[in-house]
Amino acid sequence: MTLTELARGLHISKGQASKLAARGMPTSSIDDAATWRRENLDPAWAKSLGANRVEPIHLRKPADDALSLVTRLALAAQKDLGTPQLNPHLSGLRQALRAVPFDRRDRVAMPVEIWDALCADVSAAIAQSEAQWWTPKPQTEVAADDDDALGRFWFSVAAGETLPGGG
Repeated sequence: MTLTELARGLHISKGQASKLAARGMPTSSIDDAATWRRENLDPAWAKSLGANRVEPIHLRKPADDALSLVTRLALAAQKDLGTPQLNPHLSGLRQALRAVPFDRRDRVAMPVEIWDALCADVSAAIAQSEAQWWTPKPQTEVAADDDDALGRFWFSVAAGETLPGGG
């Protein structure tokens, strides 16, 4: 199959087909090339071709892709704060947070209101439990190691990896 035929079948330019072939896209068939593109290109970095077709133009970098997805989903969720439409955003955001590699999780930045919404169930369970048995102590400074552990804990809560009741 020629690059011209492949490009026409994928609705991309011949130059783009050539660039993608150089990056590893198979040129044996349109189906193989389309599968490779779905698996290796980020549709969020695409120009619209209309009729729900897009031309992905950048290769995915898994860690960066997960971070950028979290950022996009958090921005979408922020627009729906305080509305019933927020819940579907939170489900997708939890899934995206779980995809962020452990060594990159400290790079996730979202508005506090989004973190609060993601952690609301566990926060409420902790508050209810504390009300039954805990007497508040004067506030003390948190050590750096404790701060890191708390950050990892609340990230896992936001990602849905830690659930109320130890689930």
